[in-house]
Amino acid sequence: QDDFPINQFNCSVQLEYLTGDTVLHLIGQLRGLSDEAIERQKQYMVKVMDVASHMDKPISGCSGGTKRKLSTMVAFIGFPQLIILDESTTG
Repeated sequence: QDDFPINQFNCSVQLEYLTGDTVLHLIGQLRGLSDEAIERQKQYMVKVMDVASHMDKPISGCSGGTKRKLSTMVAFIGFPQLIILDESTTG
């Protein structure tokens, strides 16, 4: 078990009970983005990842594929200069 598996959305800190929209907003705030910037980036990523119908659901109710998409969105919020994705696909 990972000590801090936030990128997997299966951690014991109850992130799985939050919605995808809430998690993205929280991570955006932690990265110092304004509410307007967070909203613009969320709208863009939701469209690109095709997850609009899942953003208001608790993460615990999402499929594994949707959770991976949300994890990718968390990695990209704030458009960091470097992103390292390890085993971003399964199967």
